[in-house]
Amino acid sequence: MLNRGHLFETTDGGDTWQVVGRMPGIRSSGDPEPVSVAMDAELGPDGRLYVAANRGSVWRTVDPLVVAGEGAPSSASGLSLSVSPNPSSGAVTFTLSSRETQRARVVVSDVTGREVAAVEAWATPEGASVSVDASSWAPGVYVARMWAGDGSASVRVTVAR
Repeated sequence: MLNRGHLFETTDGGDTWQVVGRMPGIRSSGDPEPVSVAMDAELGPDGRLYVAANRGSVWRTVDPLVVAGEGAPSSASGLSLSVSPNPSSGAVTFTLSSRETQRARVVVSDVTGREVAAVEAWATPEGASVSVDASSWAPGVYVARMWAGDGSASVRVTVAR
């Protein structure tokens, strides 16, 4: 039984997988430094995150990821985060909702985990909106994650040109 946080790698199209490290700091056996830059990431039909790297390998998470659907509470905390328009080529509007009014932070990251935007706003039971200019972001898929109180919610953001 593997502990949470392990990552697997395949170099033969998925026929075999080997443990290459743990998050954070993806490391291959024997590598003193983090390996490969992620080139593409996708959530598979099994709920696991698959990441293609520039050295010709593919990584996957051991456990399925839990990603909140648009507008759906993601945890017992009752938080939800949605985005529109999605996909977008310009500004996006995030709607932050929670059972009670509370301060929230939204961080948007690209597939490599690099933060591309961060905003603070109030999450309310009615849903509060905050706009972010995504026109300078490269086309692709991003993850927006909101933290408020003891909970979090996330949503996928697609930028198209």
